[in-house]
Amino acid sequence: MSETISTWAKTHFAQTQSGNKSRTKRLVRIAQALASRPGVPLPQAMPDRKDLKAAYRFFDLPVATHSSLISNHCRIVRERLQSEPGHYFLIQDKTQADFTGRQIEGTGPIGDHKGQGFHAQTTLALRVEAPASPGEPWKPVELLGLLHQRVWVRPADRVPCRKSKENWKQRLKRSDRESLYWGEAFAGLAPLAPGARATYIADCESDLAPVLDGSRLGADMDFIVRIYQSRRLEIGGGSKLLSEALREAPVLGEIKVEVKATQGRPARTAGLEVRSVPRASIARAGAREFGIVELREVDADPGVREPIHWKLATTWDVENLEQCLLVSRAYQLRWIVEEYHKAWKTGTGVEKAQLKTEPRLEALAAVLAVLAARLLSMKLSLGLMGSEEEELRIEGILEAKVGRPEGGWTEREKLRGIAKLGGFLGRKSDGEPGWQSIWRGMIILLDMLEGYRIALDSASKVVPSKPG
Repeated sequence: MSETISTWAKTHFAQTQSGNKSRTKRLVRIAQALASRPGVPLPQAMPDRKDLKAAYRFFDLPVATHSSLISNHCRIVRERLQSEPGHYFLIQDKTQADFTGRQIEGTGPIGDHKGQGFHAQTTLALRVEAPASPGEPWKPVELLGLLHQRVWVRPADRVPCRKSKENWKQRLKRSDRESLYWGEAFAGLAPLAPGARATYIADCESDLAPVLDGSRLGADMDFIVRIYQSRRLEIGGGSKLLSEALREAPVLGEIKVEVKATQGRPARTAGLEVRSVPRASIARAGAREFGIVELREVDADPGVREPIHWKLATTWDVENLEQCLLVSRAYQLRWIVEEYHKAWKTGTGVEKAQLKTEPRLEALAAVLAVLAARLLSMKLSLGLMGSEEEELRIEGILEAKVGRPEGGWTEREKLRGIAKLGGFLGRKSDGEPGWQSIWRGMIILLDMLEGYRIALDSASKVVPSKPG
């Protein structure tokens, strides 16, 4: 992740098919400008009036669609999956960009149809390492980036599902239903590299029969999907409701999980009972078998409004407690895609965009979507440091600028040190650094590293004069 902004912009946008070379160069300059001034609106990122007008003209081009502008980045991610062994989590979730109260032509309803904006569905590719023991967490190693992202505007006349008079059979006949988007990330995905394994991880919106039966993902793609329907499944040679099968399943054990504090909810330690149904399938010819893990919070305090209750469908083995723990720990990494959406909306400021039409917004959002993956990778320290020599160089820069921490340079302290370069004060009451300070600090650090490299290159080219 020590690549310069210029290198990053060329890598991810210089091969984009925008119609001609001058347009592609313009796209690269736009990406560089946005990366150099994180989180600010386009007019501030590109203060030169000619450059700003050229950016607006670029975003007005018919070829400047969201899908075309992220296509090269997604191609890079796919090629790595197809060439590098390892275990990958493909984590998917949906969000919405909120432009309520702004006069932007072409936006549609979001939320409960009371806001305006557009919807987005993201699939991130994350390389991971298995835990040393089942009770430990999976280790994120590297965020490859976006495997896929789709944005769309919901029609103004679309009725929210809970208010619709359609039954589920009628909804399934609709050709414009949004659930069809949930398999697009895997359409045309070539076989993975030898020694590579991929697991699709998603929340309840992927509780769809085409996902569970394997027809949407493909037979070689594992999955861990949180389910909410008590659908009828083929279990043990007969047909049974999932809720009934889980009630009959024995408790395999109990685990403790730390629940982080959120707005209106204090942190707590939750005790979860673990049950499993090792083998089940959708009642459909040729359907793929999967297992179910249930984790239910027991003895929750009366003040806990929503005790934890996860039901996870997975193609992984779940015949014993250790296997169930591996599944639950893997699912807990789903928060990374939520953090990505924070990076996109808060870190890059996509909702601050001062554009007047939705197509322009989508085009700008595409550039910022790729930028958000870079930002998240920095915050997670995934691939942040390079060689041992470069790590020592980074530590030297941080030590000279912000001082050496008492406990030495752990990954957390390096990230905090980088944030201090960007203005983070690091007092006890400040908590952990946010997106903006980390991003600004990283830009300063990369500039310093580049200056150091230039100085080394210049010194190596100096030919000492001969004496006398």
